[in-house]
Amino acid sequence: PNDPSVHLEEREAGFYAAVRMRGGRGAASREAAAAEMKAALLGSGWETHGEAEFAYYDPPWIPAIWEKNEVLWRLKRAVHP
Repeated sequence: PNDPSVHLEEREAGFYAAVRMRGGRGAASREAAAAEMKAALLGSGWETHGEAEFAYYDPPWIPAIWEKNEVLWRLKRAVHP
């Protein structure tokens, strides 16, 4: 890309959980989506690893109820003694 604000980064391969997030780009929406994902993973044999990431697919002028956003979290196998 020719736009200096766009950058590429190399990432290690891995497994991610992704779920659609509603409510726009605010901190409360992000926190609620991340908490929902953590709760959904309980007992699944997977644990979150690192920090939640957020993907926003629509421009900022789209009303929040129509936005297509996701919370993504890298996963690792749960190890229980």
